[in-house]
This record gives sequence, C-alpha cells and structure tokens, in this order.
Amino acid sequence: METIPTFIPFFDQVLFEQYTQALDASIQEHAYQRAIQDATIAIDHVLQSQLLILLDIRARAYSLQCQSDTACADAQTMINCVPQLPNGYVRLGNILSMYGRQKEAIRICNRGLQSIQSKSSQNDDFTTTAMSCAGVKQKSIQKLKVCLNEAIFMEKKRVDFFSRLPIECIYNIISLLPMQEKGECILVSEIWRERIFECVRISTWEKFSVKNQEEDKVLAKAAPYFAPYTKTLTIDTSDNEICGTYLKHMTDGHFKKILAVNTTEITAGALKHNITMISDAFHQTRYTLRRLNLDMGNTLHVVTLAEILSACNTVTDLSYHHQAPQQSIGDFSTMDHQHNSLCNLTITSSDYLIHGHDIEFLLKRCPKLRRLVLDGCATSAFAFVKKFAPGLIIYAHNPDIDVTPVPDLPPNFNDPTNPSPGGLRVLIAYSKCGIRHIPALQLLPLLYKNRKTLKTLRVGISEISDTELQKVNTTYPNFKFEHLESLRFICFQRIQEFLFGTTFDAATLKTLTGINIRDVKEFVKSAERFPLLTVLNISSVISHVQRLDLVQLFDLFAKRSRTGLPSLKHIGLETFSAINDTVLRSLADIKTLESVILWRLQSVTTAGIDKFIQRTRQDQLKHVRLIAMGTVTDRTLETICHHCNSLVTVELEFLSGVTKEGVDYLLDNASSASFKWVKVKSCPGIDAKREDIIFHKKKLK
Repeated sequence: METIPTFIPFFDQVLFEQYTQALDASIQEHAYQRAIQDATIAIDHVLQSQLLILLDIRARAYSLQCQSDTACADAQTMINCVPQLPNGYVRLGNILSMYGRQKEAIRICNRGLQSIQSKSSQNDDFTTTAMSCAGVKQKSIQKLKVCLNEAIFMEKKRVDFFSRLPIECIYNIISLLPMQEKGECILVSEIWRERIFECVRISTWEKFSVKNQEEDKVLAKAAPYFAPYTKTLTIDTSDNEICGTYLKHMTDGHFKKILAVNTTEITAGALKHNITMISDAFHQTRYTLRRLNLDMGNTLHVVTLAEILSACNTVTDLSYHHQAPQQSIGDFSTMDHQHNSLCNLTITSSDYLIHGHDIEFLLKRCPKLRRLVLDGCATSAFAFVKKFAPGLIIYAHNPDIDVTPVPDLPPNFNDPTNPSPGGLRVLIAYSKCGIRHIPALQLLPLLYKNRKTLKTLRVGISEISDTELQKVNTTYPNFKFEHLESLRFICFQRIQEFLFGTTFDAATLKTLTGINIRDVKEFVKSAERFPLLTVLNISSVISHVQRLDLVQLFDLFAKRSRTGLPSLKHIGLETFSAINDTVLRSLADIKTLESVILWRLQSVTTAGIDKFIQRTRQDQLKHVRLIAMGTVTDRTLETICHHCNSLVTVELEFLSGVTKEGVDYLLDNASSASFKWVKVKSCPGIDAKREDIIFHKKKLK
C-alpha cells in the first residue's frame, strides 16, 4: 500500500532539472532558436505536470473515501491530458486494484505500456528528447510494470477477509454499519455483495425507500445489485439525479421482481425533469409491476394517467393524484388497446377536473375495473358509471368528506370459481367545494340499477320537490334495497322519507348514520324497524324532537339486549340538544353497548355522564370517545377508571375540563387488564397542540 507523503509535491524538481539540462546543452551548442522553441514547450509541460500532480492527489483522496467512480474519473483525466506519461495509468491501476478489480487494472497497465512505447517512437519533439536524456522512458515503463505485476500478483494471491471470516463476525460488523456504508460495501466486489446480502435481511431491500439523504446517492449506485430483491420501491426525493438514476435502473431491467412503485408529492418535480424516462421505466417493468401510487402534486405537465396505463398494461392497482389547476388526466381515446388488468383505480384531482367524458373512455378501455375512487369529479360521471361499468363493485365519488375510509375489494372478488352477480356492493357519493349534496335526479338512476346488490350506501343527496318525488316514484317502481347492511346519509326531508321508504324491508341493515336530520321522529320510527341494527350514529339534528321518542327507542334496544336479540353495540351522538341526563340514563340500560361517542351534547351535565357510566355493566364499555363536552372533567376520567373493567381505549378531544393529572390517574389506576391507551387532541389542560397525542398504559393490573 502507498505511504502518505509528508508534503505535497506541487513542483516536480526532477522534471524541471531534466528540461534545464537539455536547454543548457542547446545554448552551449549555439542552437538558440532550438533553445527558444524547447523552452516554450518546457513551460507548457511543467505547468501540465503540476496539473497531473493535483489530479493524482485528488484521485487518491477520493479512492480512500470509497468514491471509486469519482477517483477513476480523475485518473482518466490524467491519461487524457498526457497519454504518453505513466502517471494516469499508474493511478488508475492502483485504484482498480484497491477495489478488487485486478483484471481491469491489468488491462489499464498493458494499455499504458503500449501507449508510452508508441508515443515515444512516433514523437521526436522536446519531450522525447528530455525523456531519453534522463532515462525517463525506462523509469516510466518500470513504474507501469511494477503496477502491472502487483495487480497480477493480487489477482492470483489476494485474500479477501470477507471471504475468510465466519459469517457471524461479518454479520456483527455489517449490522453496525449505516445504510450508506452498506451501499459502499456492495460496490466493492462480488464476494462483498454476497456477504452483505447474506447478513442484511431481505426485507431491507424488499421494501426500499429513496429519500433526500446523502446516503441515497451512494445507494443509487448500488441499486443494480439490490434491485433484484426489491418488491416495493418508494421514491421520496426531490433530487433530479437520484430520481433519474432509479428510473434508469428500472429501464435497464434491474428491478426484476418489482411489484409496486410509489412516488410522493416532493418527487413530482424530479419526475418532470426525467419525463422522457418514465414511460420506458414503467414499460420495462410491466411483466411484474402490479401496483402504482403516483402523487404529481401541483406540478404541471408531468405524465398523464392515460400515458401510464398505455405503458403499464399489467398494473392491477393504480392511484394517481394531481392538484395542478387545468391538469388533464389524459386522453383515453388515444389508447390503442384494452387494459385488461386494472381492477382498482383511485384518481385524486383538483375540484371538478374529472369530467364525465373522461370517465366514459376510461371505463371503455378498462373493462375489468372493480373498484373506482374519484375525488374531484363532476356529477356528470354518474351516467357513464351506470352505463359503462357493469362489473364495478365499489364506487366512491368525492369520498374525502366521509371520515370512514373507502373499503377495499374483497379477497375473492376475482375468483372465477366463485362468480358473483354484477352490481355495486358499495356506493359513496358526495359533492365537493363545501356542498355535500349530489343532485337527486343524477344519483337515483344509479341507486335504482344497483338496489338488489348494494350493501353499503353513504350519500349526500339534495332536496327535491313534491312533483319530482312523485315522478321518481313513478319512474322507479319497487325501489327496495334488498341486501343493504350500512346506510349513512346527509339529506333533506323528502329525500329522507324516500330513503326510509326504500329500506323498510331491509332486514339486513346493521349500521345506520343520519347527519343533518330533518325529521327525527321518522328517523326514530325507522330505526325501530331494523332487527339487526348494532351501530347507530345521530349527528347535527335540525328539527325539534321529543325526548320521550328517544327514551322509547333506547328502551326498545335495552329490551332486545335483555332477551338475547341483536341490539346496539355502538352509539354516536353529536350536536343533539335533546340528549340530556335522562336520555343518557335510558341509553345505559342497553347491556350490549360496547362503544360510545358523546360529542357536543350541551344538555348533559357532569353528574349525568358519571351516572351513565356507573349505570352500565362494569364489563360492558370498551371504547369511550368524548369530544367538545364542557362538562367532562377529571372526575369523569376517575369514574371511567374504576367502573369500566373491560376498557380498551379512551379518546379525549377539545375538552377544557380535563388535565394531565386526570389522564395520568386513569393510566396508572385503570381496573381493566385490557386497557391500552388514551388519545388526546386539543385539550388545553393537557397539551394545546391539535395533533393527536397517545399516552400508553404504564402498568397492567
């Protein structure tokens, strides 16, 4: 190994003396013109020699920092500057040998020997004279031969400690290395790569994320070696070079097992910079790639959805997000083939940038589509979904207003041995821009077509006139949901009456959520007709209601719970002035109740909440969520702590009457062995932050 010099030779004294001796000889021979010409050449060569020295120093420093590619580039620059000198060949040969690339080092040294000999025989200029006078030619050849012999010796006799150490020792070493150093080790040699992949869990490479860190530049170079193990690649970087490197690796076929690719919003600019590579990258991985999640952010003119589907004809799941104004999702009419693989598609766009005609051509090109989520879509899409999507199982139209996630496709949705009747099972439909209601006459045809198959319906429907309602009843006879299990609605009075009229025979309904209820009495009467109802949510009641009606409803569910019939397991009450201590007390008699949400109930007192909790069975309540309840205090938490023996979680939001001491008391003294955590949000006495804070139970009983 080379020793580090104690000084940096910025001036080559030997070369300078060789030139001055030759010039002195010319003066003594009275060859003044030759002396002038040779001196001019010498000046250039002396300056060039200093450049070579600096390049040589930098190349060596790069090689010692494990930046082999950059070091080799500097050595190659030395060769290009003066191919008749050995310096560049020797440095490049040493670097290659250091990194275990002896065969390449041997090839470089042989090339250098040939170059020096040929240049010396061809040139009769001052350089050749100077080299010949001082025997520089022989010394140059000798340096290269030494480098060549060392490379040959290392190739034959080299010992790689990685190949000799026990695997346990190598594992201990590698486990302590950061990812950047692991990437550098991968680049050393084939043996090192084998050991790295033996010691580092395959899961490290199976789900790989690219960030903006310095280590990601090194890992990008190592990607061709770990790419065959990668199944999910997430590109989360704004660095154009790193993003382009991974796209090139995809294009070159290194990601042989890739199943999913995700890009984030900050990557959009880098994707645009490398736009010419995107289609080729996805096309090259089309045989294995199944899932794409692409976030284009606010960046214009990146790549359209139509272009992606044209390049990836085997993708089954695709999420495409863009918020740039006037950014089209593409012209699907230009697709020259059917996309017979896509089953699950989510498109998120700026408000109403997805139009009905876009959806028409999309549905025609993707006949296997079973789940479609459109966020930022105009209501004109309903007619095209009804006409061109007979196989659709789940359709969500602007679902971001709904707090409940859109369901996934069932595991066996595509099982040919278990075919299911065509028709929607899940329909979620809202408008955007703060207006949550879909025009009734645009939505009802789709509802009617799928009335026999729908199981989940979550909709916001606008009001209609008496004349329109009469026309609807005439146009759509026998409008009955035969298999509806979950209903969530935001609507006006006539539509509310119409919906309840269609669900009277729905003996399968298990979940009912009403928001902005206009007729509570009718809502209560309808709830009594559902024998399997276990989840009930009532929010933002607009009309006046008699508390006696609510007490009678809860008494009915209490009676069911005592006789072993299905009864309520969850109740959610929000912004409901009719709920007072008396109504809560009747609610506590439902012995099947496990989960409760109390939200902005202004008529309920602190004593009323305490009595409600105490009236329930001790092994009953598992989940309690209290939101914007000014009457909730630390005393409430103490009651929950000692009474609820089956408690699992507690959520506290926008509560001014609870403190950190109350939460700590609950965590330390909860009587439930299954208790896990308390989630807090925007409670001034605990933490003023709006983000969720989770306090885990400190000790289990």
